[in-house]
Formats: sequence, structure tokens, C-alpha cells
Amino acid sequence: MKSGSGVMEPVGEAGTGVGKDRVKEKLSAIISRLNDLFEGQLTDDDLVNYAIGVRDKLMENDDLAQQAATNSKDQFSQGDIKDAVVGAVIEHMEVNNDMANQVLNNPKTLDGFMRLMVDLVYDGFAKRREDVAVV
Repeated sequence: MKSGSGVMEPVGEAGTGVGKDRVKEKLSAIISRLNDLFEGQLTDDDLVNYAIGVRDKLMENDDLAQQAATNSKDQFSQGDIKDAVVGAVIEHMEVNNDMANQVLNNPKTLDGFMRLMVDLVYDGFAKRREDVAVV
């Protein structure tokens, strides 16, 4: 596995550690599958964030929601999912490129985004320190 993941985990069953272990196992399996698919200098976070971004675009698709609600997973995999994945990958790329261009080409957007990142990154490092202290 590559560098640690910054993915937030849901609260597990209190006092057992079982819920957290299941989440870690599932995340580890997802990362393993992604590592088998992609090449290059990609961190676990790169892989997971990319997959979640594409998944979120797919979750906006009402037709897929209907197909998932009325079919088994096997039947769902035979439906419109392949074309929807291609579309979601393209849309995810376009959205990210558009947002990156706005940050890079507009000083006001860059300043506001930088301030947001200060909050998120600082808090993320604080959480990481707390997590290490608990172990």
C-alpha cells in the first residue's frame, strides 16, 4: 500500500473497533483493485479520490439509480453502466479542469481557495496528529 489515506471513516460500533476494521478492510480492498488498474506515481489518496469523484458523478445519474433499484448487481452491470462510466470520467475531468483553470487564472479565486485549503489542510494535519497520539 502507498502512503496513508486521508479518507474520513464513519463511526463504527462503539467500543469494539469492529466497524472501523471493516471500513479499513473495504478501503484496502478498493485501493488494491485501483492499484491493479492504474500505473504511475499515484498515492492511495489519488486513487481513492479519483474513484470517489467518478462515483459521485455516476450517483447523479437518475437512470442508473432506477436500474440499481430494480435489478440485481449482475443485471445492473449489464445495463448502461459502461457508457455512464465513460461519460462520468469525461465529466469529472472537465469539471476538475474547469475548476483548476479558475483557481490558476483568477487571483481572487486563488486567494479564496488558498484560504479554504489552509483550513482543510491545517485541520487535516491536526486530526492526523490526534490519530497518531491515540495509537
